[in-house]
Amino acid sequence: MVHHFVTIGGMSFVAPCSGVAVDIPPYVIVEGFRDNCKVRTLNMEGLKRRQVPHESIGNLKRAFKILYRDKNLRDEAIAILTESSLLSDPYVKNLFDHIVAAHNGVQNRALERFRADKSRTISSSGSTVVVAKDELADDV
Repeated sequence: MVHHFVTIGGMSFVAPCSGVAVDIPPYVIVEGFRDNCKVRTLNMEGLKRRQVPHESIGNLKRAFKILYRDKNLRDEAIAILTESSLLSDPYVKNLFDHIVAAHNGVQNRALERFRADKSRTISSSGSTVVVAKDELADDV
């Protein structure tokens, strides 16, 4: 079951019988139900099938370790990745951008908070998106 405002990143895999109520980053496998839904590992099979270069897969593994395995807080992991050379890889940059957007409330699930104030704007990486009144439903 996937909540109707959730963003699921490209090449991600949601395990059967999982309930997803939060945004899912690209290239990962998630499992669990609602509050217990967790990122388990990289979707290695999906990356290989899409013929992602081996160097990029290695960079994704290092970024994944920083984000999910090293017990860093999200802000610490973002700071570590920002300072690293891993962001020169387009796949790692995509993963990083998704994590930052979800953290900053730019992804679809986070748009719910803008329903109360329909004149607010959302800014991400230099571009601004104006959330128009007619684009949002009045009910959640």
